[in-house]
Amino acid sequence: MPAPHWPASSSWPTSVSATDLRSVGLPTNLHMMGVKELDMARLMEVAKASTAEGETIHNMPFKVTAEDVLAAIVTAHQLGL
Repeated sequence: MPAPHWPASSSWPTSVSATDLRSVGLPTNLHMMGVKELDMARLMEVAKASTAEGETIHNMPFKVTAEDVLAAIVTAHQLGL
């Protein structure tokens, strides 16, 4: 099945901020999703699971490691505080 083709449109946003997400009721950090404290070992388990053989993350045009995913999770959380 071919990948979806998204039409080019100047009305589509090129970036979304935490304020934009909050304005429509979406969570912007892990605490808002029920995570009371950040347990780096558990977050690494999530990151490893997301990079397991057969996961779609391997469709990326570059190598993504569990460490990359962990860094992305923590950075997104911090930016959303």
